[in-house]
Amino acid sequence: MKRATLLKSIGVLLFMLICMSCIQKQRHVTLRPPTSVSKPLAKQRVISDDTLTAFDSTIYAKYIDSPAIALMHKYLPEWNFPPPGAWDKIWFNEYKKEGSLVNYIYADFNGDGKTDLAFLLKNKKKYAVWVLQSRDDKYGAIKLINIGQLRGTTINIGIELCPKGELDYIDLENDNTKPIDLKNPAITIQEFETMAETYYWEDGKYKSVTTGD
Repeated sequence: MKRATLLKSIGVLLFMLICMSCIQKQRHVTLRPPTSVSKPLAKQRVISDDTLTAFDSTIYAKYIDSPAIALMHKYLPEWNFPPPGAWDKIWFNEYKKEGSLVNYIYADFNGDGKTDLAFLLKNKKKYAVWVLQSRDDKYGAIKLINIGQLRGTTINIGIELCPKGELDYIDLENDNTKPIDLKNPAITIQEFETMAETYYWEDGKYKSVTTGD
């Protein structure tokens, strides 16, 4: 019995020594790197004028329907499209959309069911935003704003279509303004990165509110 007990104790001791040896080996295992490593985020690409397309005056015929151009020449014979290069390329590209450009938009601004046209045009050295407003079977020319002469050689103004619906605006004398319910699309004149004024048709005339600063 004593011999059997001794052998049993030796067996238990050997088993414990083997287990401790395994534990020591596990403590010194070298960790392997994961099979997939997350890639660092790509640097944000900065858009510069050098990477954008430069357009010439042929862009007007491609983006503006010929009847609209014909109406402009008929009702505003002394006014013309400024060369696209008069804008920084980044702005001309930003506003270039289907059927509209940085200086041309169209919609039914007065709600009579007919299409009206808005242009930013040049007359010699002066600039202005014009609206050709439908009147029965003809159009009437309305000078929305007179920009006058530009201080520099680059145009920093564009026009953009403002959809009908609620229009939030800025009133420095009233912090609790309620949105205007636009019944028709409106015209936003944007001075890039500076301010914006939106013109909408109401009570037979154009009214305006500041919509950006």
